[in-house]
Amino acid sequence: MNSKLLLGFTFCPSNQTQRINGFRLRFDNKYFSQPNLILSLMSPFTIDSNEEEKLISDLTDEIESFFFGHENNITVRFQGLDVFMYGKKKILNLMPSLPFDIEHCTEALSEITKSYIYDRDVRNKNQSNKFFLPLARFKESFFFEQALEQAKKEFDFPIEAPVASVSLFKKRGEHWYERASLLDFDNATESFLQLGAS
Repeated sequence: MNSKLLLGFTFCPSNQTQRINGFRLRFDNKYFSQPNLILSLMSPFTIDSNEEEKLISDLTDEIESFFFGHENNITVRFQGLDVFMYGKKKILNLMPSLPFDIEHCTEALSEITKSYIYDRDVRNKNQSNKFFLPLARFKESFFFEQALEQAKKEFDFPIEAPVASVSLFKKRGEHWYERASLLDFDNATESFLQLGAS
């Protein structure tokens, strides 16, 4: 049996994230299948379900090693709106700007996930590290243009959103749920202090 997984940032509750989720609730027909606000750090990928726990351990080790010594939460700055074409669908996104070191970390995490994908063709296709946060998906141009104009009115850029966790999500049916929190930034400082003292 296989598992479809997604690695991403979740966000702390704030006025900004509430505004983003409010927009998604009104315009995104996929909102209820993914109510969590997730900034995907790589394309979704599929692995053998029996390998999940090992993957979680490997990803956690890499993430904790990378963020060791960080005393402050990461804040993602969204610079504007972007449009991503997927087949005939148009996906309206918030366009993030991530620090270079975070991009370097996601490259290392991507290499770990690829080592769990045994199909070479699929592994080679699974190399997109384009970061985006979907606001809404559209098949009809009219509704897309309507939502785009509304987004321009509602959002003042840049938007800053503090990251709550790095989490692994798993797809069950049409819904994504949090499979594991790999690093919770609210507890990260305390955990790192304990690691340093041991």
